[in-house]
Amino acid sequence: MTISHVQLLSLPVADPERALRVYDEVLGFDVVHDVEMPIGRWLQVRPPGAQTSVALVTWFGSGILP
Repeated sequence: MTISHVQLLSLPVADPERALRVYDEVLGFDVVHDVEMPIGRWLQVRPPGAQTSVALVTWFGSGILP
C-alpha cells in the first residue's frame, strides 16, 4: 500500500477564532467546515486546491477524547 497524501490533519489550537483568522485571512486557506458539535467547534481549513485539510481542534488534552 502506498500513501499518496494525507486527507486530514488535526492541529490543536488554544484560540479557535484567532487560529481561523490566521489560516483564513493571513494564509488564504479555504474554510471547509465551521460547525458546532457536542464535543466542541469543528473548524476545517485547507489551502486552495489542496487535497489535505487541517482540523483546528481544541479538545486534545481536555479529557473529552482518550
